[in-house]
Amino acid sequence: MPDIMATIGAIDSSGGAGINQDIRIAALFGFRLLCCAGALTIQDSTGLKAVHDAPRDAFLAALEQINQCPDIRFIKIGALANREKMECTAAALVRNAGYRIILDPVIAPSRGHAFVEKENLDCLRKIAHKAHFICPNIPELEILSGHRISSVQDALSAAQDLCCETGASILLTGGHWQHHKAYRQKSGDSSHILTEAFICKESCHSYRFFAHDWHYTHGTGCTLATAFMCFLAQGFAPTQAFPKASAFTRKFYDTLNGMASKTEIVYNTICMEHLRS
Repeated sequence: MPDIMATIGAIDSSGGAGINQDIRIAALFGFRLLCCAGALTIQDSTGLKAVHDAPRDAFLAALEQINQCPDIRFIKIGALANREKMECTAAALVRNAGYRIILDPVIAPSRGHAFVEKENLDCLRKIAHKAHFICPNIPELEILSGHRISSVQDALSAAQDLCCETGASILLTGGHWQHHKAYRQKSGDSSHILTEAFICKESCHSYRFFAHDWHYTHGTGCTLATAFMCFLAQGFAPTQAFPKASAFTRKFYDTLNGMASKTEIVYNTICMEHLRS
């Protein structure tokens, strides 16, 4: 199978997110990725501890390899925790090239150090203006849009403004609502229905599902963005690929959380069965 996808981001020492997770999810779909690592992150269950930059020359060489590959159709961008790496990435990518860009704007983890400091957000916004799709969680959407979000309607409005500003379609994910102050005030019910939406210039497509209560959530953003990219590569329209990727992410983490003592091979097999169904 030709290389049609690539990922640019960080290697996660805990193995549960970043390029590690991108490779894992792509493999479940039968794809392999060209990889460009800008950093090694030191993480564990308590959060992000430190970020160690990859050598500049190595990063640029891997970035050039992606740009020179004629078969690349999709590029997913994750954590780029260094201003220089973000500037190099923004300069290298072309929105009107033969590939589509999916940005997972990793700004800060749930716990620990931030990936992107405030003074470097302008570089992330440059990449956002090159992207075709942006997959922010609620805190990331607040930062990128400049909106304070306290309701689903606030989130939809913020996503529409970000779409108009960048020209990218926005994949408004619902997972962080479960931990959002507004959600906790309104419902303590674990069966509460969450809302996600695909927002583009022409329309807004919303999707609803029951909240899932997981004790292990590391890497969910990477999983969703990569699964979305894989469904696009399979030929699905973006409005179809997003709810499929969301459902895949919930199935993947339902299985992972329910079989924590089993081997990775077991839950990978179950996820493959889900893909075929």
